[in-house]
Amino acid sequence: MNRLKHVYRYNEKLDFGKHKGRDLGWAIVNDTIYIRWCVSNIKWFDMSVRAKKELDEMPYESTMPEEIDSEFQFMDFFGNY
Repeated sequence: MNRLKHVYRYNEKLDFGKHKGRDLGWAIVNDTIYIRWCVSNIKWFDMSVRAKKELDEMPYESTMPEEIDSEFQFMDFFGNY
């Protein structure tokens, strides 16, 4: 899949992955590990300055509530079960 680099704003909805349809800001707060993975592994994924600042201030451990996390455990990167 060849995509052009996209800079996601903090309040912008993600259009891929297990948090498709959720704001980037929500994913930063609730699934920090996943967003850090996206930053490191998806060449076309980038974030606004505000989003990067918010991510930098988050702890490295997962912050996603267990009941939400379990809903995604069998989902692949693109949000398919």
